[in-house]
Amino acid sequence: MGKKRILLLGKLPPPYMGPAIATQIILNSALKNNFDLIHLNTQVNSSLTSIGRWQIEKLFKNLMIYLKMAKLIVKHRPNLVLIPISQTTMGFVKDSVFIVIAKCLGTTILVQLRGSNFKNWINSSMNITQIYVSWVLRITKGVIVLGNKLKYLFKDYFNREQIFVVPNGANY
Repeated sequence: MGKKRILLLGKLPPPYMGPAIATQIILNSALKNNFDLIHLNTQVNSSLTSIGRWQIEKLFKNLMIYLKMAKLIVKHRPNLVLIPISQTTMGFVKDSVFIVIAKCLGTTILVQLRGSNFKNWINSSMNITQIYVSWVLRITKGVIVLGNKLKYLFKDYFNREQIFVVPNGANY
């Protein structure tokens, strides 16, 4: 039997920033010896100055990335789709589209939080946002956090066996 296939979503540098570097580390890690890693670059910003700015071209880039992801899932039939999630409302909504597409196409989804502000963001969000986040997370199989002390961030959404720890920057 061949290697299990993982579709890994994430930005790649440039610009050089934490999430892009973390994706690069995963793609260059020893995981590629045990799994068939299929990568979808979700980069829409070409520089640090365009991050957080709304631009119509970014909307079209994201639509094309969603379409490309659907094509990759249909073509490769991954055993798992790993999707990093944001800790802002607009970022999470954008990321949730990936989750919904993957779910509609029948794949197993694992999300990854590369940060620690999730609880602060969700607690300060509107009720409708909290309901939406809860629904989206519940259609996934679990979450990866960066450390044991961050497991509490997702205790309202997942049981203990669904919260995995992968230290930031580690090469596994």
